[in-house]
Amino acid sequence: MRIAILGSGNVGMSLARGFADSGHEVAIGTRDASKPVVATWVGAGGRALGYAEAAAWAELVVLAVPGRLVRDVVREIGPEAFDGKIVIDATNPVLVTDDDVVPAYGEDSSAGEEVQKALPGARVVKAFNQIMAAHMLSPDTSKGPRHMRIAGDDAAAKEAVAELLRPYGWEATDLGGIEHSRALEATTVKWMRSQRG
Repeated sequence: MRIAILGSGNVGMSLARGFADSGHEVAIGTRDASKPVVATWVGAGGRALGYAEAAAWAELVVLAVPGRLVRDVVREIGPEAFDGKIVIDATNPVLVTDDDVVPAYGEDSSAGEEVQKALPGARVVKAFNQIMAAHMLSPDTSKGPRHMRIAGDDAAAKEAVAELLRPYGWEATDLGGIEHSRALEATTVKWMRSQRG
């Protein structure tokens, strides 16, 4: 499968390497191909493209940009590049202030919902955001399959994501519609608050 990972941070690179190691064709979508981690990826034979070019090339797109920016990024690319495709939103949209950690899109929305609104022709599935980057495609399965919660409005897209996850040791737990992204993202907000001491 041709998979585009938009974003070259820890999450993006972890997913890119994991998918590539399993035989998928992978392209990193980036605004800065000279970034050392991207240059290393390309030097090892990987593909790096601009955001829009990567999205148009792919069969499946993973959003791994900073969560607070994800809506702006997909709007900038434009919905046509995503039409008909499965789009996995792996982001956690948080805003860190001096006093608190809050969800970037408020209590009554989520990155998953905002992405689906911005990309009406895409089939958005929320996944991966509740897992540390290093374990996204290498969970500890010594005690059996691990469960990853997912959400989205398209049943076929969620089943396709479940099939994509299974070889890595994940069993998908379907929470329902894309509005359930709020609960998945809230988990990260609570965790980040707890880390502030």
